[in-house]
Amino acid sequence: MSTTTEIRDGTVPATRTRPGRRRLGSRTLVVALMFLAPSLAGLFALQLVPIGTALVLGVSEWNIIDPMEFVGLKNFREVLTDSTFFKSLYNTFYLTIGLEVLNTLLGLLVALLLRHSLRFIGLYRTIYILPLITTWAAVAIAWRYMYSLQGPINDLLTALGMEPVPWLSRPEWAMPAVIITITWKTLAWKTIILLAGLQSIPTEYYEASSIDGASGSRQFFRITLPLLSPALFFALIIGIINTLQLFDPIYIMTEGGPADATRTLSYYIYSRGFESLRMGYAAALSWVLFAIIFAVTVVQWVLQRRWVFYQ
Repeated sequence: MSTTTEIRDGTVPATRTRPGRRRLGSRTLVVALMFLAPSLAGLFALQLVPIGTALVLGVSEWNIIDPMEFVGLKNFREVLTDSTFFKSLYNTFYLTIGLEVLNTLLGLLVALLLRHSLRFIGLYRTIYILPLITTWAAVAIAWRYMYSLQGPINDLLTALGMEPVPWLSRPEWAMPAVIITITWKTLAWKTIILLAGLQSIPTEYYEASSIDGASGSRQFFRITLPLLSPALFFALIIGIINTLQLFDPIYIMTEGGPADATRTLSYYIYSRGFESLRMGYAAALSWVLFAIIFAVTVVQWVLQRRWVFYQ
């Protein structure tokens, strides 16, 4: 509420806010900040402080033991001449492209199967999501055993009359084996996103196209894929961001080997920082990884205008 003061010379009446409203607004702000305080404290402690620390370390040299030494952009210049960095970058993109292609195609196929009202469909969906809630440590250890020469996968190949495959000890097989493991673990969440996208498509479109004589394949390419494109875009952008930072299965299954065949950029950052004790260089590498993720995300966001269709 406000009161007005008449001005007799014909000017516009002045408006004056009551003091009670100002006190009420301040009290509301204080209450809101009290409720936001836990989240803001977590954001500051777990996000802003590490980011600031990584920025300071990126322009410094520190081995944890000796005092920190300011070196400017030396660490970032070293990245440009580091052959291991470029090998790790290649492996990272190899893993990302291979995983996202396989994950997206299989996720879409499974989502198309699960959207139908089959018998025991609830049980199938529950069993299918179990790998998603299993820890990376358990998954990686189990698949490392399955890939061993005495593991069930090679036992099956032997039973089929084929030679055992040294999955994790040969450079040409190690990355495909890791991709298969990660696909098994993460396929469920992509399927859930695509399944939600499929279920949001109105059935009237399919009914109208059926009346017009459209075949199933034509419905898929003309109706399903265009209307599913927002869900596909979301699944791709989140999946690529997560894959570029993936660390756990590489560390547990291969430790970047054999012959650096699975050394991704995330694992290289870890090895530089905690094995070589070059924390400054590791921080510089982490900022390079951030720049790569940011650039890839921006490119995806720009290109989505050409293929994503919103209802």
